[in-house]
Amino acid sequence: VTASAESGHGGVKPCRSRFLAPLLGGIRRFIMKIEHCIVDGIQTTDYEKLPKNVIEATKKSVIDTLAAIIAGRSAEGCETIFQLVQDWGGKRESTLLTYGGKVPFPNAVFVNSVMARAMDLDEVHDIGTVHPSASIIPATLGATEFMNGISGKEFIVANALGIDLICRMSLAPAVGSCISGMNFTYQCGTFGAAAAVGKILRLDHHQMINAL
Repeated sequence: VTASAESGHGGVKPCRSRFLAPLLGGIRRFIMKIEHCIVDGIQTTDYEKLPKNVIEATKKSVIDTLAAIIAGRSAEGCETIFQLVQDWGGKRESTLLTYGGKVPFPNAVFVNSVMARAMDLDEVHDIGTVHPSASIIPATLGATEFMNGISGKEFIVANALGIDLICRMSLAPAVGSCISGMNFTYQCGTFGAAAAVGKILRLDHHQMINAL
């Protein structure tokens, strides 16, 4: 849009819409193509396709995140969030780690994720300046309980894919978070968590696209 005193529309009128519409349409198609490629990769990857070092690294990430959650329980604010979620009530779907008891799956993920990051002890991808596992592990643990259990191999694959997606996305911007002021952990974490949980929930291609 461009300002115009003669437009009669509050000083603003459309500008070059016939040029912008095809451009925006092309950008949207390009983004969707990328999204479909990501979803294809998520849905076709199984345990046998993971390198051994990735499997071992993923196991360490799970253990590291559980330790961070245990430490995080004593951090300021965690008890308050726990009490808040308890007051909300709801279905007993997923466990509140260290506290015990079950609450709705998304609420358990909320509490456990806060504890995972609370003490800033969780692992970090230095180059991408992102904390991947604290965004993924609590979500996949909650999803696993919600599904009444999955195989250990499925659990490792889901976490590996989610962590990988967060790290790759954090490396994509030309300007780092220290300069832009953006926080890649939370911006990229939503996509990684959606991908990992979607894998556990066995979403089909269309559902996974919608989740992302």
